[in-house]
Order: sequence, then structure tokens, then C-alpha cells
Amino acid sequence: MIAAPAAAVLILAAVGLHAEDSAAKLEASKLEANKKVLLDFFRLGPDLDARTRMLTDDYTQHNPRFLKMDEATGLKGKAAWAAAIRAAQGHARLTDPNFSLRSTPVAIVAEGDFVVAIYKATLPDPDDPSKTYEAFNFEMVRLKDGKLAEHWDALKLAKGWRTELEK
Repeated sequence: MIAAPAAAVLILAAVGLHAEDSAAKLEASKLEANKKVLLDFFRLGPDLDARTRMLTDDYTQHNPRFLKMDEATGLKGKAAWAAAIRAAQGHARLTDPNFSLRSTPVAIVAEGDFVVAIYKATLPDPDDPSKTYEAFNFEMVRLKDGKLAEHWDALKLAKGWRTELEK
């Protein structure tokens, strides 16, 4: 027979373990939901209204092409993103054309409010057009209240990219 204090300790330990297990499951569920937000955002593709609704009002874009568009439009946050996308449609690429962000990433990792997706493309070898090589790119977001609040990627400015916009 277990003494009452020892039984109480066992019950409290079991309750504590259950609470820790529940917290871990809740955190894992939140991380999976965060991953889904990132994937859904890119898979919506041309549905700009739906994608814009997935952004916080104070959304921050760290892609340098979008930042240049912010300068051109004078807008900030979600409004700047939407204006940049609409202004560039059919004229300039704000993303890397070699990587389909609607495809399934080769890896996706979530920690806290951050999600990183790694995408792969097979590109022609610039030194030997008969060969190809694998290249990788990333998309990283910070979420706030289930919406994208901040975004980073590996895109760089390329000479003449903005003149495409003015065509």
C-alpha cells in the first residue's frame, strides 16, 4: 500500500507529465499550422486578393525588388505588397523565375513564429548547356496571429530589372 503523501506525489507527477505532453502537442499543432500558412500563401498564386488578406497590415517585405517598389509607390505594409505585385504583373519579375513557389518544398521547418521553406530547381549549367545542376532557394516568414508579418528570401537586384517594369 502506498502512503497518502507518496500517492499524491505520483498523481501530481502524472498530471504534470500529461500537461507537458498536452503543451508539446499544442506547440506541434501550431508549428504545423504555421507551415500550412506559408504553403497556402504561395499556392494561391495569382489570387492576389486572397494572398493580401493573409498579410498583417504592417507586413514587412525584405525582398529588395519589393523594397524598391515600396520606394516607387510610397506605400508601406500590406498595401505596398499588393501595389508592387499589381504594378509588376506582366512586366517585371519580383521573384526568381527559376523556382516555382507553388511546388512542394524539399524541406520546411518551423520554430516559434518563423517558417522556412527550401525549394529546388534544376537549372542549365552556364558553362555547358548540355548539363544541368540542382540549385536551392529559400522563403522565410514570420507569422503573427496566423498571418504573414515579415518575409525574407534570397532574391537580388539584377541590372535592368526595373526597366522591365516601365515597359
